[in-house]
Amino acid sequence: LVIPGLQSRVGNLVTATLPLSQILALAERPEVLKITASRPVEPLLDFSVPEVGAPALWYVSPNTTGAGVIIGIVDSGVDILHPAFRVDRDGDGTLESSRILFYWDQTTGGIGWFPPFWSEASKRRYGRCYSRSDLDMAIMADYSPAPDVLGHGTHVAGIAAGGFGAGLPGMAPGADLVVVKSNFREDGVVDGIKFVFKAAEYLGRPAVVNISLGGHAGPHDGTGPFERMVSELVDRPGRVVVAAAGNEGAANIHVGGEI
Repeated sequence: LVIPGLQSRVGNLVTATLPLSQILALAERPEVLKITASRPVEPLLDFSVPEVGAPALWYVSPNTTGAGVIIGIVDSGVDILHPAFRVDRDGDGTLESSRILFYWDQTTGGIGWFPPFWSEASKRRYGRCYSRSDLDMAIMADYSPAPDVLGHGTHVAGIAAGGFGAGLPGMAPGADLVVVKSNFREDGVVDGIKFVFKAAEYLGRPAVVNISLGGHAGPHDGTGPFERMVSELVDRPGRVVVAAAGNEGAANIHVGGEI
């Protein structure tokens, strides 16, 4: 079957772009059973936050927007230029400042600046950390020093703490963020979680760390060294770690049977 403007073929379905003047002629061909116009789609993530009732907490008195809380994102990074993670601090209507207080890029080479709470010799220092003032200058230059190439961390951070400036706020639009661009190794994730908690302790704030990451090594019962380290980091009130429940149900990684 030769179709003008053919783009993709999937089984007996195809996509094509052609002028309206050719549609009728194509429809008359016996091998063409149906023609459907391409309809617009839109990105969807606008109902989850109101569905769980979060806005009811934003607009009551006293309200709860996450202000005063640190949300830690240990993931692929965050797009610092996105309006969801910027704020207007001087009231001029421009989102000129970052809501990210510290941004540690574990993936870059060398050793750069680190804040005081992570500068002791006993702490693992690798990659580079950026302060909020560093990020503010990067925003002014329309430049991201540690871009989220994968996009996953930005997506996750938007759900958790996207700000009002983006039009679709997340669960805690008033929270500040501490971001770790992870090297996606267990030791790096542990370092990242500890970094967030140390930052929160330094600032005197509670913190919630999100790790939408997973793997299948170890015993799966919480007794592995990675799981034990994560659990032991949640060692006092005001520290919470939220982990993904899993995302590989169709990956044929389990076995079952009857005896």
